[in-house]
Amino acid sequence: MLDKKSKIFLDFMDDRPNKSFMYFEEPEYPGELGGNDDLFAMIRELEKSGYVETIKSSSGADLGVRLSHKGANRKELRRLEKVERWKERAWGFVSGIFATVLTELIIIEALQLFGQ
Repeated sequence: MLDKKSKIFLDFMDDRPNKSFMYFEEPEYPGELGGNDDLFAMIRELEKSGYVETIKSSSGADLGVRLSHKGANRKELRRLEKVERWKERAWGFVSGIFATVLTELIIIEALQLFGQ
C-alpha cells in the first residue's frame, strides 16, 4: 500500500515531462512531501516497491527518478487487483453455499438410509 505522501509524489510525477524528476535540474516539488531527507527516504521506498527507477549518470551518480511501468500504470493495476479480489470472494461465497447444501443433502440421505 502507498501512503499519502507517496501518492502525492507519484501524482506529481504523472504531470512531469517524461514522468521523471531530476534532482538538480528541478528542485521544486510539492511542499507537503517534507524536507529533502523525507523525500529521498520516500523515493528509496518507492524504488524498492518498483514504482520508480533511478536515473544514473555514466559515472553511476543518481540524477533523478522516473516512473516505472508499475508506477505509471498503478491505478489500472490496482483496479485489476480489486476486481480479482472480488472474484475470489464471490467464488468463496458460492463454494461455501454449495458445500452447505451438499452437506445437508448427504445428511438427509443418510438419515433416510439408516431409518430415522
